[in-house]
Amino acid sequence: MKFSAALMHHLEWKVRLRSAIDERRTQDVREASDHRCCTLGVWFNGPARERYGHLDCYRDCYEKHVRFHDEAGKVVQCIDAGNEAEARTMLGLSGSFSQASNVLIESMKQLNQLAKLDV
Repeated sequence: MKFSAALMHHLEWKVRLRSAIDERRTQDVREASDHRCCTLGVWFNGPARERYGHLDCYRDCYEKHVRFHDEAGKVVQCIDAGNEAEARTMLGLSGSFSQASNVLIESMKQLNQLAKLDV
């Protein structure tokens, strides 16, 4: 997976969650919370682990990805409970989801720089 593709897969989550709020559509909490199920998670747990697992920046990025999905699961819980305001707050610029997302993006950039992602 190329870095740009990994980044796009990550960014799609925010769009997906915002759409769920706007359309009042429930989501699967387990899927949103499971860092192993998304495209990026499959890559992290397979090819990336084999190739970059020895790097501290890989482990840091992996941990940030887990935290990101924890936050995604919390947003989905709010959506499913009908608490749209809280879900929107979490997705806002200073919200917990956005913060976890931004931290992950920075970690992904560092991994890309150090590992020269080319898969």
